[in-house]
Amino acid sequence: MNWDVIRWALRGFPALREKHGAFNSASTLLLMSAAAPDLPGVIYVTRGGGQGGRYRFSLIVSAGPCAVETENLIELAEAPLEEVFNALAAAKDYLDTLGGVLARLDTDQAILDAAGMYLNSPLFYFDESYRILAITRDVTFPHDAEWEHMLSEGYLSPENARRMQLRGDLDLLAAAREPVVYRSEIYPFPSVVVNIWLEDHFASRLNMLCVNAEPTPVMVFACGVVASHLLRNLGARAQRRVSGPLRGMLTDLLGGAELSDALIADRLRARPGWNGGFFRLFAADVRMRQDRQVASYYAGVLEELFPDGELLAVEAEGGLALIAHASEEDGFRRAEEKLAAFLRQQNMVCGESNSFRSLREAKGHYEQARTALRLGTESPLRPYRSHMLEQILSYIPRERASWLVSPDVGRLAEADRAGGLELSATLRAYLEHDRSLTRTAQALFIHKNTLLYRLGRIRELIECDLDDPDERLLLRLSFRLLDKQ
Repeated sequence: MNWDVIRWALRGFPALREKHGAFNSASTLLLMSAAAPDLPGVIYVTRGGGQGGRYRFSLIVSAGPCAVETENLIELAEAPLEEVFNALAAAKDYLDTLGGVLARLDTDQAILDAAGMYLNSPLFYFDESYRILAITRDVTFPHDAEWEHMLSEGYLSPENARRMQLRGDLDLLAAAREPVVYRSEIYPFPSVVVNIWLEDHFASRLNMLCVNAEPTPVMVFACGVVASHLLRNLGARAQRRVSGPLRGMLTDLLGGAELSDALIADRLRARPGWNGGFFRLFAADVRMRQDRQVASYYAGVLEELFPDGELLAVEAEGGLALIAHASEEDGFRRAEEKLAAFLRQQNMVCGESNSFRSLREAKGHYEQARTALRLGTESPLRPYRSHMLEQILSYIPRERASWLVSPDVGRLAEADRAGGLELSATLRAYLEHDRSLTRTAQALFIHKNTLLYRLGRIRELIECDLDDPDERLLLRLSFRLLDKQ
């Protein structure tokens, strides 16, 4: 309970005045906001002499772990001690009961459902990208367009968000560190707004719509109680930091969230040039960096390296995700060169996805980039296209690989053991060099006539038709499966 709640609970009692200073009267009941020395956070009655032995009764209200002082003091005129205590205890019991109910719940949705029923008000909870994380389901009000939009689409409507932005309300609310009462053009009634901060970072926001009555100090404080339990969940999830709706959207997409095309289009208003063209995702793992720099540091450095908005960086999956945009599919060369130079300078590596057109495909392409990061060894910037076949083969269990190998490969292996002509290596090189006699002979360090002789022997032994592209593909896959074994 804060001092606003205490004053609200005492509104029915005649008060002489609020005081700021030391106790100076023995004839009235004095209330003080102070830290209870034995049990912070409770309301209790002490009997005794008070300060200097001048008081018969004192009601001490604990407002948290602060030093006992008399800066917040109300002098009540002839108020019965028991009635005053009961009034304060009722307010505290209301808030404690709410906290006790929420403490047993472990999901955002369950917390909001319970809070909505207890407070008899609709609540909704959204992240920095205005995506609804939870919204009360059993406490609704009909024929409200914005509420219906949030229920059906899962985010605040772009039109209302822009109206609030133009009014300056979003910036004003974002600065609030305590629950505030907010009135807007969107709703015909006030709402209580609580920003939820995680390590000094604005992470999400809770709104309670006061449909049934004007918000009281108890209701405002109750919203803070609800927010504290949402923060508990937020900390437990170790939610990644984001900054701005566009980054929030990308973080959601990389996490596998299903976002509507309308929401994606709205968030891309921040970068109009990204409405079209191609995207590529890059993945860098900075967890093992010896310089101990975190992903957010490298995100800032890389965005400074691309001041023209070619690249956006967010923290994801314990590492760093970068998304680049180009108007044409072959337009990533400049960004790749700059990024590769940075990686070499920092002794870092990064996986690169294939190109894609829609941000709805971001999750899968981020997995491509992470796969390339894991499998690649040849350079600081590792393209996924160089490892696609390797990943496809990784889905085949090693113990089953022999079932899929062409019998022709086995026949060549037997011939090699019998005659020592290296027919298997010859066929593999021939296929890998697109059946070029010159390049195959150079790769094997043999004369072209020797190669022609070996190919003749190969055609006699195998059943596959080397002029059939499917047959050649089967043979190449068979050689790779043998490698797997």
